[in-house]
Amino acid sequence: MRQSVLNWNWMMKNSVSLALQEIEEALPVYFQALEGNTDPVLLDAMKYAVNGGGKRVRPVLMLFAADAADIPRKRILPLACALECIHNYSLIHDDLPCMDNDDLRRGRPTVHKVYGEAIAMLAGDALLNLGHEILLEACIKDSALVPAAYAISRAAGVRGMVGGQSAEFTIRNPDKKELIHIDTLKTGALIQAAVTVPYIAANSPYLHDIERLGLAIGFVFQLVDDLLDFRAGGDKGKTTFPSLYGEEDTLEEIAKQNRICQSIFDKLSTASAGRLENLREYTETLSHRLI
Repeated sequence: MRQSVLNWNWMMKNSVSLALQEIEEALPVYFQALEGNTDPVLLDAMKYAVNGGGKRVRPVLMLFAADAADIPRKRILPLACALECIHNYSLIHDDLPCMDNDDLRRGRPTVHKVYGEAIAMLAGDALLNLGHEILLEACIKDSALVPAAYAISRAAGVRGMVGGQSAEFTIRNPDKKELIHIDTLKTGALIQAAVTVPYIAANSPYLHDIERLGLAIGFVFQLVDDLLDFRAGGDKGKTTFPSLYGEEDTLEEIAKQNRICQSIFDKLSTASAGRLENLREYTETLSHRLI
């Protein structure tokens, strides 16, 4: 049993490493195109944010979902890069004094601590716009990607991430239903987009199932993050699922969402022509960060 677990871990790490290599080779090209016609301080701030040590969870999910949807990764890679730019814009703005007021992200000074608040705000704006430039360029080359690109834009906006962030500020004492709604928008929407975009591009008949899967993965991801913060005592003053309902209820909710994921994967494994193993195993890995 132990050997099979070790083999599973090695294969998963290898699959993630290969996906990361594709992303890390593709992302810098978009920033190189800005050199010489962009303020160098602004460009440095953008690159500082994007190269801040993140695990590229969303673009990795998108490439694994492309495998599952049976479409070439190369076709979907620009959309994965666009999503990563949009995600990092949100992190810059999240860290600003007017939002979460964080001095550190992943052990490094946040963008506004290094470059000042004005450049940080503009770097976030620039990354958001760069993400949409990448989306539009991909659609010009491949018009069938338009619905997929739209899904990313929608997930990033008022009906997705931004709407969830706003609700987090305006709903002072959320009940459980409201808290789940906030989490599924502010974190779940972009993760759902990462999983569904390849299926949209493939015009898949399983899109409804994949939308449910992406939402569950996103909710689990936020719950695990919040629980890790809760255990480390880093959630002081924050309204999160574990701070309101405790560790036991949070673990029960994570288990519930994981069961939803597994039931969808089981259904797809008997119906889909794609390769589900990477997406399924990576989903489990994201949940197992608690171990």
